[in-house]
Amino acid sequence: MLARSAARVSRSMSSVAKGASGGEVMAWRPKIQVTRHLSPFEMPVITPVQKYLNYQKNAFIENAPDW
Repeated sequence: MLARSAARVSRSMSSVAKGASGGEVMAWRPKIQVTRHLSPFEMPVITPVQKYLNYQKNAFIENAPDW
């Protein structure tokens, strides 16, 4: 019976000892900052060359009269 009450007391005291109080020194733990990165499925799609060439073609046609 005495062992049970001692176990109960130690359990209840462990919850009190979790936070530093009464002038106790508590270990400093920095906050962890999670940096998010893109998974391979979220990576931006590589623009096809045809889109670039189409843009250049339109720019050339638009600016051709100025030459």
